[in-house]
Amino acid sequence: MFLALLACPAFSSALPASTLHQHQRRAGPAPGVSLATCTIPNAFALTFDDGPGPYADVLLDQLDKLGVKTTFFVNGNNVGSLDDPVYAARLKRAYDSGHQIASHTYSHADLTAIGSDQIRSEMTLLDDQLRRLIGVKPTYMRPPYGAVNDQVLNVMRQLNYRVVLWNLDTNDCRRSPSDVKPALATIQNALANAAVGSSWIALAHVTAYATAYNLVVDAVNDIRAKGYRLVRIDECFGDVGGAYTQ
Repeated sequence: MFLALLACPAFSSALPASTLHQHQRRAGPAPGVSLATCTIPNAFALTFDDGPGPYADVLLDQLDKLGVKTTFFVNGNNVGSLDDPVYAARLKRAYDSGHQIASHTYSHADLTAIGSDQIRSEMTLLDDQLRRLIGVKPTYMRPPYGAVNDQVLNVMRQLNYRVVLWNLDTNDCRRSPSDVKPALATIQNALANAAVGSSWIALAHVTAYATAYNLVVDAVNDIRAKGYRLVRIDECFGDVGGAYTQ
């Protein structure tokens, strides 16, 4: 069940960045199916939408200090453009640091409001940018606004994309830019009431000031204190090595 609509024993990712970026296919979830919770127990996947974004470098600094690898669902032209060298450098830094790069469409379009050809264009335009900048195409995507229907899922199946939603929404982009307490309380409440062995995919945003500057540090400390393993989305589904194709 979604907490809202909008995104430990090992204190870092289980594998080094060089291993995480292997591009061979392994067992993983089927394409064109909505996924909202990890398939491995006691996992917590922090995910960040709408990047690279203006606060990406701050967020990456925080994650580096914490030793955490996460997943960034990026756009090609939304808050910033990947054709801008500044934003392209932030994307490459995230990838080179071992974070997973996944698709959030080219322009953050509501995919349920457009036709199949436009959906494909939203995906392939970003695919082309990512191949140019980091040399790979993601195999995971998140639809903007979490909006999916049969048409969207059918196109994602054809494009071999796994569709990732969430089961924990921090609502960070709906809060005061400087107020981290509500988003942190959302995470703390979820952890306090979680069943043994539960796993989480948490939705947050690179574009939220408080997330980059404050939330991620406090959240990671609380998540670890509850015994969860912080993972990327491919790890969350037991699909290490399956995050990308060429």
